[in-house]
Amino acid sequence: MDHFGLERASLVGNSMGGVIAVRTAMEHSERVERLVLLGTPAYPHNRPQIIFTLRWPLVGRLVERLLGPWAVAVVAPTAFFDKKHVTPELLAEYGLSLKHPGGRRAVVQFVRGAVPPDAQAWIARYPGIQQPTLVVRGEHDTVLDRASAERFVKALPRARFLSIPACGHAAQEERPDIVVPALLEFLVPELRPVYSTDPGFCPACRRSPCTCADPVQLKKRQPEPLRLSFLRGAKGAGVTRLERLILHPTLKDQMLSDFKKKFGCGGTIKDGALELQGDRRDAVEAELSAQGYKIKRIGA
Repeated sequence: MDHFGLERASLVGNSMGGVIAVRTAMEHSERVERLVLLGTPAYPHNRPQIIFTLRWPLVGRLVERLLGPWAVAVVAPTAFFDKKHVTPELLAEYGLSLKHPGGRRAVVQFVRGAVPPDAQAWIARYPGIQQPTLVVRGEHDTVLDRASAERFVKALPRARFLSIPACGHAAQEERPDIVVPALLEFLVPELRPVYSTDPGFCPACRRSPCTCADPVQLKKRQPEPLRLSFLRGAKGAGVTRLERLILHPTLKDQMLSDFKKKFGCGGTIKDGALELQGDRRDAVEAELSAQGYKIKRIGA
């Protein structure tokens, strides 16, 4: 950045590149504008087990001697959901450095240092990352599991999560049709015009891709308070009903699913409104108020 005269920049990293971006944001927060982290292993258990084996000096030296382009041919298919992306050209490009002793040594040293001794101290600093952050994970990523990605998003005060269907660990290579518009929207939204005919256009927030999960846009999307009520049934049972929620259908389904798991109840979407079994008004109001929504209770 100093070389190019950049005072501040947004950092985008895939896998360990994302780890480097996170460390940079921690150590030089004044220089980092935003973060986009694709398939980033945020916790030690997300790193491949071979990392810990390579710390043994004898094993490390043996692997260094044996490494070659063949290793890329073995590992690369695990990074993609659709194996058609594993082309001879891709294997040749990724295997180039492994043809030389210096390249093999660098790979082994890099892998050995993937989990630093003070990893837990760095993890404890996650809540201090103030940059807006987009965490991206392919639904079929074998390195970063969804639970870890969601845990990471919760640890960061200004993070949002994007899950990409039919995608593995290298989302930027496998699903550029989703990743590129998402990056433009997140990093420089003013550069991209939006049309209702765009793939992935959201009628709720009128953006492509959808930005319904962006808390910055919440007030613009939701001008009126949500209506929260309890409809009592004939036999004493009833449902909690949430109306006027302007949200992309997929995110609305996700919110319903999260509520059902968190509250341990059934539920459905009826006429655009969320309905949960039982009186869940207090819990729903607390949850949504924490997300920035205004709630208005109606009825008794």
